[in-house]
Amino acid sequence: MADDDNRKNPETPGSVKDPEKKKVSRHLIRPRWLRITLKTLMWILVAIILIPVLLYVPPVQTLVKNIACKTVYNSTGMRISIDRFRLKWPVDVSLQGVSVIEASGDTMAVVREAVADVRLAPLLKMDVQVKRLDLNDGYYRMVSPDSSMILKIRAGLLTVDDRSSADLRDMRILLNKARIKDGEVSLFMDVWRQKPSPTDSTATPFFISAARLDLENFTFAMSMLPTIDTLRFNTRSLQLRNGVVDLGKNLITARSLSAAQGDVTYLIPDSAYIKTHPAPEAKPDTVSSPAPPIVIKGDSVSLSGFRALYAVKGGKPLPGFDPSFIEVADVNVLLKGFYNAASDITLPIASISAKERSGLEITEGHGVFAMDSAGMTLRDFDIKTPYSSLKATAGLPFALMELKPDAPVAVNARGSLGIPDIEAFMPSLKDYTSKMPRRTPLDFGLEASGSVDNVAIPLLSAAMPGVFSLKASGKARDALDFKRINATLDFDGSVTNPAVIDNILGDAGFKMPSLRLKGKAAAAARTYSADFSLLTSAGDVTADGRVCMTSEAYNADISLREVNVAHFMPALGVGPVTGRLHARGNGFNPEKPRAATDIRLDVASIVYNRQTLRDITADISLHDGVYDINAVSRNDAADFHIEGSGTVAADLYTFDLTGTLDRLDLHALGLSPEASHGRGDIVVKGTASPAKWIYDIDMRADSLEWTSGNRYFSVPGHLALRFNSFADKVYARADASLTSVEFNSPAGLKSLVDAFAVVADSLAVQMGRKNINVESLQAAMPPFRLDMNASGRGVVGRYLNTMGLRMDTLYADISNDSVIAARIGLHEMANSSMRADTLTLDMRQRGNLLDYRAHMGNRRNNPTLSEFADVDVNGYLGENRGLVSLTQKNQKGVTGYRLGFTAALADSLLNIHFTPRKATIAYLPWNLNNDNHVELNIYNMRVNANLMAESNESSIKLQTVVGKRGNDELTVAIQNLKVQDFLRMSVFAPPVTASVSADLKVGYTDNWLYGGGNVAVSDFSYDKIRVGDMNLKVGAAMNDDGTSAARASLNIDGNDALTAVVRLKPDSVTKEMTPRKVTLGLKRFPLYIANAFLGPDVARLSGYLTGNLDMKGKFTEPLLNGAIGCDSVGVFLPMIGSSLRFDNDSVTLADNVVRFNDFDIWGANRNPLVISGDVDATRFSDIKFNLALKARNFQLMNNDKRARSEMYGKMFLDLDATARGPMQHFNINADLDVLSGSEVTYSVSQTTAELRQQDAGDVVRFVNFNDTAKVVTADTVAPAMAMRIVAGLTIQPGTLVNVEIPGTATTGSGKVQINPSGTLNYFQNYMGDMRLNGQLGLGDGYARYNVPLMGEKKFVLNPSSYVLWNGDLMNPVLSIAATDVVKANLLQDGNSRMVNFLVKLSVGNNLSAPKVLFDLSTDDDMTIQNDLLSMSAEQRSMAAINLLLTGQYNQQGVKTPSSDLLSSNVLTDKLYGMLTGQLNSWLANNVRGVDLSFGVDQYDRTVNGESGTAMSYSYSMSKSLFNNRFKISVGGNYTTDASADENFSENLINDISFEYILKQTSATTMYLRLFRHTGYESILEGEITETGGGFVLKRRLSTLRDLFNWAHRKREEDSEPADSVSIDKAVARPAADNDSITKTSTEGHEEK
Repeated sequence: MADDDNRKNPETPGSVKDPEKKKVSRHLIRPRWLRITLKTLMWILVAIILIPVLLYVPPVQTLVKNIACKTVYNSTGMRISIDRFRLKWPVDVSLQGVSVIEASGDTMAVVREAVADVRLAPLLKMDVQVKRLDLNDGYYRMVSPDSSMILKIRAGLLTVDDRSSADLRDMRILLNKARIKDGEVSLFMDVWRQKPSPTDSTATPFFISAARLDLENFTFAMSMLPTIDTLRFNTRSLQLRNGVVDLGKNLITARSLSAAQGDVTYLIPDSAYIKTHPAPEAKPDTVSSPAPPIVIKGDSVSLSGFRALYAVKGGKPLPGFDPSFIEVADVNVLLKGFYNAASDITLPIASISAKERSGLEITEGHGVFAMDSAGMTLRDFDIKTPYSSLKATAGLPFALMELKPDAPVAVNARGSLGIPDIEAFMPSLKDYTSKMPRRTPLDFGLEASGSVDNVAIPLLSAAMPGVFSLKASGKARDALDFKRINATLDFDGSVTNPAVIDNILGDAGFKMPSLRLKGKAAAAARTYSADFSLLTSAGDVTADGRVCMTSEAYNADISLREVNVAHFMPALGVGPVTGRLHARGNGFNPEKPRAATDIRLDVASIVYNRQTLRDITADISLHDGVYDINAVSRNDAADFHIEGSGTVAADLYTFDLTGTLDRLDLHALGLSPEASHGRGDIVVKGTASPAKWIYDIDMRADSLEWTSGNRYFSVPGHLALRFNSFADKVYARADASLTSVEFNSPAGLKSLVDAFAVVADSLAVQMGRKNINVESLQAAMPPFRLDMNASGRGVVGRYLNTMGLRMDTLYADISNDSVIAARIGLHEMANSSMRADTLTLDMRQRGNLLDYRAHMGNRRNNPTLSEFADVDVNGYLGENRGLVSLTQKNQKGVTGYRLGFTAALADSLLNIHFTPRKATIAYLPWNLNNDNHVELNIYNMRVNANLMAESNESSIKLQTVVGKRGNDELTVAIQNLKVQDFLRMSVFAPPVTASVSADLKVGYTDNWLYGGGNVAVSDFSYDKIRVGDMNLKVGAAMNDDGTSAARASLNIDGNDALTAVVRLKPDSVTKEMTPRKVTLGLKRFPLYIANAFLGPDVARLSGYLTGNLDMKGKFTEPLLNGAIGCDSVGVFLPMIGSSLRFDNDSVTLADNVVRFNDFDIWGANRNPLVISGDVDATRFSDIKFNLALKARNFQLMNNDKRARSEMYGKMFLDLDATARGPMQHFNINADLDVLSGSEVTYSVSQTTAELRQQDAGDVVRFVNFNDTAKVVTADTVAPAMAMRIVAGLTIQPGTLVNVEIPGTATTGSGKVQINPSGTLNYFQNYMGDMRLNGQLGLGDGYARYNVPLMGEKKFVLNPSSYVLWNGDLMNPVLSIAATDVVKANLLQDGNSRMVNFLVKLSVGNNLSAPKVLFDLSTDDDMTIQNDLLSMSAEQRSMAAINLLLTGQYNQQGVKTPSSDLLSSNVLTDKLYGMLTGQLNSWLANNVRGVDLSFGVDQYDRTVNGESGTAMSYSYSMSKSLFNNRFKISVGGNYTTDASADENFSENLINDISFEYILKQTSATTMYLRLFRHTGYESILEGEITETGGGFVLKRRLSTLRDLFNWAHRKREEDSEPADSVSIDKAVARPAADNDSITKTSTEGHEEK
């Protein structure tokens, strides 16, 4: 610059000129040095004055700004940019567009505009006194040297009034009034980068005060991981009054701090982040001493209108109050006297209110919260919500959280919890709280003082007024040391409204009674005791017990008094219990020698399933390792005694238990719906070492018997079980009554169990892979052998007998040694309809294959399985292949089947090849092609086949060919296949004959499956009744997405009868097949095809059905619409010989509702039976009926005897009936009137009569009681329909009923005619209980019966006879009287005359115990009448029976004309023998269930010197039980002599015997017999009574030689299993027994 000035002004003082040319000038100051000095001083003064002045010149200011910025950049690298800099007098600075960029390129500060006006004079003293300070849009960023902290400050506006100042020397800032708008402070701290910085001891203490500081739209944000992810504070308005920060005194104070309308967010990182980013450990500062804490005080702190959020980052709130996601709104807090110093904090809350996201709301609250280094304290805390409240003064020291013994405890809290607050806090409890009283809170209280080591709790309470209450108090010392704890607790609680608790528990199976619980509990140096009483509305419980953990001694006494367990837990079935349990002992480990215990259980009474059991006792004792058990119950339903003893040691237990079960009745105990009871004696002995898997157990059961329903099962002899397991051996055996099972293995029990588990797992894996590796299974399987043998006379056979089955022998032999082998056999298994003589199964391992052979053999005398005389199924199984070969022959040796196949599975293909080429199927020769095969893909079920079979005129072809589209097609061609040829092999096959032909094909493409063809059935008949010729055409297709369509049509006898169309499509979501179109069309569908299946005696249908049905919806919920019409439909009922004709109107079906619009059914006249209403099947599980049936003068019958029907005549009916309701509650109401003029005759057919008169010994009946029991169980437990019936039957006077009984060769014909009238009312409830009330009068009528050799007997009914029902359907009251006039020729004093006798029959009482009386009188002869009157009623009854049977009247002094002849003629015995035979034959035909026979004899008798003839009548009745194995026989006699009155009661039953069959074959019968017999022995001994028992052996001999040919007979018995009874032989067996009844005096028996 100086050079430039010199160039412009060459004459400056600095210029040099020639001295010679210089003019001489004069100066005021002559000395040059002085002149120079003065000039210098002058210029300095000018510069001093000029430079400050120049700073106020804008160009100079710009120049200075640029120089300063350049200088800073050159020295620091920091770029400073200032758009505009202005300075006004004296110190008024204005800056615009200021930016400061650090050398690193980061922006440090940015200011859009800043204005500062300070006073000059104080500034010279380092005292900045602001007259004006404004800052617009400022930004500041500060980074710590270690980059661990980044601070950012933004301010939209900062203004400071003119009364603020800053003393830079003392670092004191005084703000009088300041305002910050749109301020934002953010702080980021990285704890992993933070490094310790040395303490600056020379730093000047900082002081700042603010009289008033206002912040608008202020935001503070902070992040300090891993502790704080986000901390953000935002408020619209924050005001600070009289705030002071004095770092010299470490003091921060404020008169008030208030914030309004703000948000606070505090997010912490999730646990996964904290786990992967742990905070660095703090390093101790060993150099500097800790600084005193900063004290923060505030007179008033308030927040209003705030929202706050505390949550885990990324977390979502759970329902209710979530402590990891707390969101609060409308927060209003006022603190009075805030204090904080380091960890000490005091929050005097004057008021608080807030609403939490869960619904919890604090409406008001106050109190003091304080926290210091020792813990937290609540003083006078009072919080209220709309439903709850809490008042508490409590201390919560941190030592208490750490459970330190000296931690102080001081709590005094009371409050209540409202139900809405509980639901808001935890909504999952709403299912329970919703059942509680909404307006009744849960009150609680707690008072505690002392320390953790010595605490006193005067009060602990919880209550819900009107529901329950609980109060407790106690104290404890050394509570944390369980060895030294000394504590007591007194408690008293009650439940006054148990319905609330029951409502809360719902169907938990527990029912709470009203109760009160009171007692105390204590603990003293590891000794614990309790003594309480529980008084309930369902009984009382008292308990007192003590246990010492040191000595392991215990003592307990529990008493129950009428505790109704059913009230608590109804499902258990246990009612009131009264009893006591006492236990005393020491030692918790029974294996230790010092362990001892004595337990006594006394059950005075217990009700189980309404059965009361009394006086049940049980005693258990253990001393010195020896225990004893004794339990006794003497009740009808549970009568048992269990006793035993044993020892207990370390892993060694011995036991010897004996149980005597005299009776256990499961039905009485409610454990079985039917009769189920039994008895038995059981003994169990042995030793056990569970840890070593060593056991030695013996069990024996004797006298085992069980009855279940109508089945009785017993184990003769005893049942013995033995089990031994050692380290290298396992042995088990069971023996019982000709039955034994034995198991052996040279492997230990643990090895055995583990090995079988490995085999099971391996087999499951192999089956999943479809490849069975027999060798690997055998290698993994332990070696063992299982043998079983059971006789049909043993326990297995007896059990099968209870199910209607019988067998001869069952055996099994299964082993694994070097190979797996098994042989199982069964000789003679039979039921009521068939018998299999021999069944065997043999299996043996061959390498990796398992060979098998199944065989059935039946003897020639077995007609039930004559087609299966010799059946063999052979083959092998292993790896992925198998073989099955079937051969079957009948009893004639003709082969019915010879067919087999091999199968191999490779990947997903199953290939089957049939053998042999010349096979036999259904007794017909069939030729198979050599290269036949059927290949099935098990995944897509596609078939590739080449199978051709031909036999005579029949053939079957199954081939895969190339279709028209070049794809594979499977064709099925069947020609003239005779169905009956195949059905003849099945015992259960229906009697069907038909010829079947078919031509079908199924084609495959990549995305399409289609098929169709024809199936023709010709000459179709059932039970030799023609059904018709049928032809079925079908076509179907399916896409790869499952969309399917099918169409079928049925032609019957050349006429189209039925068509069906089905279209299906899978649901897009569920993939369930949903019908798009399903239609069924009927075009004159003939009903006559059903006649063959109905049978000729049931009904015969005629006519056709026509109509259409459509289905919509889903298959699970179909909707059916359409109509079905009748075309000349009728039904002929052969039993009544009449037809019913149906209306031609249609029955409509609309959305599963079937509607009958006055549908008519016509009988024999023109008066129809009308059906109206509907059947609603909208829900197939709940079909609803609404039907009405009405008829007036409806004629059901109109025929005569020429119709050859069982019933003929005329019958007229009136009917008014309804059927309504769902299936589960079906209601039937009906009134049926049989009109006057009805005349019906029921004629018993000749075939029926002949069947009834067959000898009972000609038929063997096997009764399966189990089937009946099953039906009853099914109907009782799970009824498909509950029906209620209210019906009335009225038979009008003028109705005639006849019953005609045709005669046979041995029985007489008969007829019964009555004129019934009356009304009967029938009622049945939904449970099936039935009642019948009403009286049926029999009217005028008679019963006529024509007996051969006895003549016709005709009893004329008394018109007043009736049958009366009083509820019991099966037990009506009988009042029947009838008379018969019998003529007898009497001879008296040599004179003969005819006398008419009147025989009277009366039947009274009820049907279950009828009282049948005969009486005799005559009006023709007064002498006879007087004699009859002088007799007793019993004598007249016997005289009447004698007169009916013989036509003779016998009385003292009166003889028949032929009596002398008969008495002296040998024809007498033959006559009475024939009479007896005819009577017994009649009884056998008409009396079922028992064998009943009568005998009649006549003999001469002399009494008091007078001779006379006496009649002797005898009877014998027998009943066989348990499949004819047990037989009871009862007999007696009655004589007409005078002395008979004296011993009538004795002679009525003078013979009784019990027989039990031990063995019964075709040739031999052995049985035990117990008997009592009374009879006339001899003249000397007279009549004697014998009582005894015997063993009876009967043999059937063809010749006398058979009696001695023992060897031959033994071979026969060996060839045919003993105890086997073929059907042929069983037919003859009862006949022999019946014969023995009347021949006991002559048939020889071997008795001992």
